[in-house]
Amino acid sequence: MKNKILILAFSTLLITSCNKKVDDTKIETTTAETEIKTDSTIAVGDNSQNSLDWNGTYKGTIPCADCEGIAMEITLNKDLTFTSKSVYLGKEKNEFNENGAFSWNKEGSGITTISQNKTTAMYKVGENKLIRLNSEGKENSDSKMADMYVLNKEISN
Repeated sequence: MKNKILILAFSTLLITSCNKKVDDTKIETTTAETEIKTDSTIAVGDNSQNSLDWNGTYKGTIPCADCEGIAMEITLNKDLTFTSKSVYLGKEKNEFNENGAFSWNKEGSGITTISQNKTTAMYKVGENKLIRLNSEGKENSDSKMADMYVLNKEISN
């Protein structure tokens, strides 16, 4: 009987000593600080990257300096890869196909494509559209020309 009482007392002592209270707020704060540091490049709040259905195929014809226009088709995949086809209208050797990867800018509003042959292009991502940006990452400032750099998303039925 004494052995049972000793075992019960020892078990109680062991259980109560293991139930040391931990300050949960300190753990949450540390975890939150770590997440902020490691995920600092992800934009906070609603943006094109996290609130639009951006993956899909976009088409349009953009201006060309020495041809009638460039018919473009670009497909953005959820795995951050892309394929594109550019047809230079009015030229003999006129079709160019590329594939590669793309990355989002820090604001989550635009992407930069990088093809396998290291060609880059920048786009602003909007609701069912891509806007081709210049080499400085800016939209065309001429309002008459601005609409000519828009690729519209193909909506599947």
